[in-house]
Amino acid sequence: MIKKHLTALLLLLSAVAQANPLHTLKNLCPPDDTLRIVGSLSVGGIIVSDCASKNMELNPNVSYAEVDLSVNDATAYLEASDASCGVRIRFSRAAENTLRRYDAVLLDLAGCLLVRESHPDRLTIKDFGAKNIVSVQPGTAADLPRKERTVASLTDEDLYTFVTIPEAEMVFKSGTFTDIYEPYGQYTPKIHDDPLSHKKYYDVSGRMDGWASLLRDREGNTIYMLVNLLCTWRRDGNMVPRGLGPISGIVVHTPMRRYGGNMGRYSLRPVDRKDIVLSKKRNSPWKILTGWELDGTQGQQLEFEYLGVQGGVWKNGKKGDRVLADVGRTGGFLWTDSDSFIHIDNDLNALDAAKRGYQPNGALFLKGPTVGWFEFDTQGKPCEAKSVFVEFSTQKIKATDLSFSFSWSEGDADGDCCWGFPAEWRVQCSIDGSPWVNLQETATGEEIFLLRSHPWWDKVLNQVSGRRQTGFDCGLGMQQRSFRLPSEAIGRARVVLRLTPATGRISLIRSRPSDDVLSTNTISPDKDFMVTWLRFGQVMVEYR
Repeated sequence: MIKKHLTALLLLLSAVAQANPLHTLKNLCPPDDTLRIVGSLSVGGIIVSDCASKNMELNPNVSYAEVDLSVNDATAYLEASDASCGVRIRFSRAAENTLRRYDAVLLDLAGCLLVRESHPDRLTIKDFGAKNIVSVQPGTAADLPRKERTVASLTDEDLYTFVTIPEAEMVFKSGTFTDIYEPYGQYTPKIHDDPLSHKKYYDVSGRMDGWASLLRDREGNTIYMLVNLLCTWRRDGNMVPRGLGPISGIVVHTPMRRYGGNMGRYSLRPVDRKDIVLSKKRNSPWKILTGWELDGTQGQQLEFEYLGVQGGVWKNGKKGDRVLADVGRTGGFLWTDSDSFIHIDNDLNALDAAKRGYQPNGALFLKGPTVGWFEFDTQGKPCEAKSVFVEFSTQKIKATDLSFSFSWSEGDADGDCCWGFPAEWRVQCSIDGSPWVNLQETATGEEIFLLRSHPWWDKVLNQVSGRRQTGFDCGLGMQQRSFRLPSEAIGRARVVLRLTPATGRISLIRSRPSDDVLSTNTISPDKDFMVTWLRFGQVMVEYR
């Protein structure tokens, strides 16, 4: 370790005044290590971030009810002039970040700290200040080399550079760029104030920041687009664009615990709304084969196979009955073998009359005891999980690809219903009665993913002593998940998907950010006081 630092120090002391190539910084600092720069070290490149943008970095919670909003403002991204690599810059003081998009800069990193992380391989310059900026030459978009990538072709060298994904689209084409429960977001007058009376629609607590939505490229692969809640364009009164087009942004790696933790190796952060150039026309090659959209065009009602049409919020269907699809080229069924009722409730992806806040749309709502998702052995340990099933046929379509996507969350903004639910889930597929096969999430490559609940206001919960605060693992709204189906599922009479708990582990209420959300707590028959309220905003099987 000492020898390495001495070698690096000699290199730095011998550095000349002109800018060194940006990639040489990684040569100085090995993976999973840090290096304090002694002496002058000049690097140059083009700034691809903007000090005025509110979408540069996730603002973290510093307490259960407070977010550090300075992290975004203190973050900048420097790309090599040939677009070969990029680094993240973290200013010590957000007020010193005056770097604008396309600025050509010469920096002296004397006194800065290099932090190199692995999996993926990325570099951050910390302890950076205005004194480290030698020169700034304003530029334009024409000065930045155009860098196009598909999701599959992204590499670690693309991190912290500005990339365009051509022919991309939103997987979920209803709602906004952040379908969240707005009272827990960051207060933004353009979103939360009535434009006529200038009064607030409701109080906004500012307890959380940042959400994500899925993008899909022309190859059918997905990536999460990250959007902070102070971005006024995230909910501008319009539904998300429904067609194809280029989407550009800075490639980042940002785990988001409130969303479920793993956001994939790479995510995309648009600098502003102009980076999202999607058509408003439905020109996607993907078509809905079967699905449950509940967009309000048929009223708030569900049609069951045996019970028939059930209208109105909170009117339960019959246990074991199947819900008929309301969109798609062919029919389909959705049901559960858990001890849960299915009825219609509210989603968060519609716009209110003023087209600024949110207004609930329809949602499939599964309400029942948590123990009803499991069978138990003689020792009281979970031995078999129950599921949500989706069944359909693919015989009448010509297709090369199939995908299964859904938006979901747990709870109902009531603390008693927002903890103790099955936390780890998976999706499996069976074709014409074949054994179940696990599917991988397209954005992360993982088979197991975490469910998050809605937030709730602090309260004394049933079965819990004392007043409990909103957990650090509560989400803000619907997670979006997507899976590719095996090619063998094409042209088959009966394809069944099941969404099922992957383990018996259940969520907890974390009192500190460092607490393990799952710990070793598992479900058992004596925990019959726990309830699970699964909410699906949209469920769809697509083909192309």
